[in-house]
Amino acid sequence: MSVRLKLALTIFATGLLTALLVIATVVFAFQRFEHETAYRRGMGFLSRVVSMYDNIFDMHEKDAAAFQAWLRTLVVFAPDTELTWALVLNGDAAAEEPAR
Repeated sequence: MSVRLKLALTIFATGLLTALLVIATVVFAFQRFEHETAYRRGMGFLSRVVSMYDNIFDMHEKDAAAFQAWLRTLVVFAPDTELTWALVLNGDAAAEEPAR
C-alpha cells in the first residue's frame, strides 16, 4: 500500500466517523427536544384541567373507573395542528392551548 492510499483512507475514515457522530448527535438532540415539548404541553393541559375542576380528586375517590373514562373524553388531539382541547362532557371546548 502506498503512503498516498493510506493517507486517503485515513482521511475518508475520519470524515465518515465524524459524519456518523454528527448525525447521531442531531438525532439524540431532536428526540430530547420532542420529549421536553411533549412534557411541557402535557403539564400545561393538566394544569388547565385541574384549574377548571376543583373537585377532581373527589371525583377519582368516588368512582375510579368512571373517572378514567371521563379523563379519556377530555382530550381531543388534532395531529396536523398539535392543538389540545379540554372538553366538558357535552363536547364543548372549555379551554384551548394558548397560541405560540
